[in-house]
Amino acid sequence: MRSSRTQRRGYTLVEMLAILPAVSIILGTVAVTMHAMARTDHQIRDVLDEQLQLEFFVAQLRSDTHEAVSAQVSDRTDPAADAPDLRLTLADGSVVLYRSFTEHIERTVLRNDACEHRETYRLSAVEKGAWSIDGQSGGPLVSVRLRRRIDFGTFEHVDSTPIEVRAAVHLIHHEPISEIR
Repeated sequence: MRSSRTQRRGYTLVEMLAILPAVSIILGTVAVTMHAMARTDHQIRDVLDEQLQLEFFVAQLRSDTHEAVSAQVSDRTDPAADAPDLRLTLADGSVVLYRSFTEHIERTVLRNDACEHRETYRLSAVEKGAWSIDGQSGGPLVSVRLRRRIDFGTFEHVDSTPIEVRAAVHLIHHEPISEIR
């Protein structure tokens, strides 16, 4: 006697036609989600990179300013620059020049009018006339004002609260080492 139950070995065409649209919707949703996650990851990495660049810039500016024996804000020497230059003269006679551009700040170390070292800090927005020197307090105080520019893909937003960095000039005094007798 034959059993009325027969084992199925596959799916019917109707069952496959019902499952294919559901699978395609799921895969489409996964693809859109993965793209959004990748875009968000890229934006977060850009913000973190800019924050790290800002921290390096602030540490270097303060170090240079503390070692400087004099500071001056010069007129714009390069038409590509967005703001005047900050010129710091160090005790050894070398000059550290900070120049502001739209997307970055460039630091150049000059010794005997020759470029010894150059580095760039990628910062999103530097205000026009950002460099200033205040001589009212105990000693000269160098300050720079930066604004964060946030790119949201379709539009750009400039943060209304500026970041201001201040550093005292000649805070570190290099005393000559006298001979020990």
